[in-house]
Amino acid sequence: MKKSELAIAEPSLAPSHGSTIGDFSMFRGGEIQPNDARCVVTQDQLKAAVAADEARLRDTAVSACRGMLAEATESVERYAESHGKTVKAFGWVWEDDGSTGWEIELASMLCECPEHCRLNNAELAILVAKRMGLPAPLSSKRFSKPMSQKSITEVQRILAEHGKDGSTVAAATDIKRALTRTKRESPTEFLAAGCKLDGRLYKYRRRERAATGKPHNDLCIRIAGADVPLIAVLALRGISIGQFIAADAKALSQCAPEDLAERESSVRPARIAKSLRELQECVRQTAADHLALRTRTAEILSRNPFLPEGAAMASAFIQSRRP
Repeated sequence: MKKSELAIAEPSLAPSHGSTIGDFSMFRGGEIQPNDARCVVTQDQLKAAVAADEARLRDTAVSACRGMLAEATESVERYAESHGKTVKAFGWVWEDDGSTGWEIELASMLCECPEHCRLNNAELAILVAKRMGLPAPLSSKRFSKPMSQKSITEVQRILAEHGKDGSTVAAATDIKRALTRTKRESPTEFLAAGCKLDGRLYKYRRRERAATGKPHNDLCIRIAGADVPLIAVLALRGISIGQFIAADAKALSQCAPEDLAERESSVRPARIAKSLRELQECVRQTAADHLALRTRTAEILSRNPFLPEGAAMASAFIQSRRP
């Protein structure tokens, strides 16, 4: 029975589950060889059979090309060996389905439409295939395979243009992670009375040191119970002093009056450094102790006029140490 003469069964004649009545094995020279004289094939089954046969032919062609390339590389090596040289020849054959550079298209698509990051790999594969005009969706397994260095470089460039960090991108799945991670983490934001790190507000505090008139030196923020100098925060966040000064000036020009008042209270001249305060307190305490010791010694000598002054002072010192 010629393929052009094949009668397609009416829906009423086909089985309810869509199978054939009879069977056929394969195409041979444009003919279908039935295994049963009563062979009736539905339209969908015919299309599936044609597609399967074409796929087998493509696979056969690709295998033949690989065999031809293997023979060619062997010929090259034999020719070099006949001329006293030893070489190794390599080559690759793959079926070009038009999807070359699909990772770059994926990065562009996700940067343009960040909401697509919520889709799974299979859904993204369908969208990328439509974007590239491919006849069939890409396999979702390709998302976990390492990208070429050329693709990685191009993807990182696209992410950088959209303010995203692509330094960790190695496979297509990393593109989505980079976008969602950057979306979750907000940049450092400077306000009049504090700064925001990853979306959390930290109020400015005065550092316990002599004031210099420079906010990056005079201010600090409290993290986990410790005062961290603002200059250290800038270094950890990769922000230069010039960038901070510009951002701080912009924040001061746009802040509310209450924020400005809070900022002024934070940057007023700092108190004496902690070590100097402790030294002053120690000096005051020493002077008070010495005065108390002299007073106690005088009281002991008044009661015992014949007692040596050194003995009286020793006795007064011992008494001062008693609880």
